Amino acid sequence: GVSHLIRSYQTNGHFAASLDPLGIHNPDCFPQRPSVQLNLAPGEYPPELDPVHHGFAETDMDRQLNFKGTSSGGNKGYLEELAGAPNKLTLRQITDQLRKTYCGTLGVEYMHLTSATKINWIRERVETPRWLFYDKEKKQHIFERLCFADTFENFLAQKFNTTKRFGLDGGEAIVPGLKDAIDRAS
Repeated sequence: GVSHLIRSYQTNGHFAASLDPLGIHNPDCFPQRPSVQLNLAPGEYPPELDPVHHGFAETDMDRQLNFKGTSSGGNKGYLEELAGAPNKLTLRQITDQLRKTYCGTLGVEYMHLTSATKINWIRERVETPRWLFYDKEKKQHIFERLCFADTFENFLAQKFNTTKRFGLDGGEAIVPGLKDAIDRAS
């Protein structure tokens, strides 16, 4: 049922992830990409991600489902949320959330890991991301850090233009990550 559908997205959702923001993806250039091997058109999903594949019909998509009192089996993420959900959800809402999480612009492949603890750790952060809920002040603080790092890099480039150095080019995302790690450690 629903747990198999969720598991299918956790296992195969990265095949349908939109990883080409510039739209220059060419199947001839990337023949090993799973979407090319599965003959998927852009925006198309593998058959395992279709609710019909798991025994649901179109009439089931808008039916209210009650998960109150069910067990998540020790799994974190959606199954745990569904087990404690106060409201009834439709299969369409669940599928939309799964597609947003696993088939968006971030492809996450972690179900090959053997440690249930590691899987739950990743699943908890992917399926219930805290970074989506930063307030405006926190986002501005992160932006200021990125601007500071970029300005400092430009200063070093002008001041020491003949010295070999390593820059942030392509690695700007590490700045807020390091800042958060340092804040947590202190």
